[in-house]
Amino acid sequence: MVDSENVFAKIDRHLTKEVIDAALNGEHANKWQQVSYPVIINYFANAAGKHSKKSWVKRIAFTYSWLQSIPRHAKPNEIDKNFIELEKDFQHVKLKKIKFIETENEKIIGFKKRQYSLNEFLLPISALIFDKENLDAQLPAVVKLLHFMFPELFPMFDRNASNRIFGSSFQSISRYYSYLEGLKTYLNDGTNAAYLVKRAKERSLSPLYLIELAICTDSQTSETD
Repeated sequence: MVDSENVFAKIDRHLTKEVIDAALNGEHANKWQQVSYPVIINYFANAAGKHSKKSWVKRIAFTYSWLQSIPRHAKPNEIDKNFIELEKDFQHVKLKKIKFIETENEKIIGFKKRQYSLNEFLLPISALIFDKENLDAQLPAVVKLLHFMFPELFPMFDRNASNRIFGSSFQSISRYYSYLEGLKTYLNDGTNAAYLVKRAKERSLSPLYLIELAICTDSQTSETD
């Protein structure tokens, strides 16, 4: 298992200024995602507090426009009431302000002297999209939607990021939690973090999304560690 300190070290090593610039302008840059990202983020921001079936259908549709599958079992009916309160509390919260408290059975995030299980965010979204709970397998779709809702708090996490940071494409809640911790440290202390944040702002991108773009670009242009 790669701990959060080693996650930070790997992220910091990979995210050179050259890689950050290549993620935005290089031959492997995903131009469509960069163009569509602000549109999607703007829709999610305007939809905040709206929990009708139509609103959730649109959220899921936007999310799956970036995935290579169809949400065949999605049932966007009522969302968990606790999640509605979490949306109000965390809509503008940044990852660098979060505290992490891991227990034997729970992955905890702390904010303003309160503690929340990571599952309080993950499970309600999983229940909207999938017919059976299997969070490790469902993680890419679930956290992508959460990123669009909370773009400064939850990063996307897919096979590329897992392979680049953890050495294999296997995705799990434990890896994602370590990834969150490592990204928080990077945003606060990373060698090129200030440069990355500046470049993200210039393109109307979340820094967390630019990190994902850069990690993906780095994985395409060099061998996996």
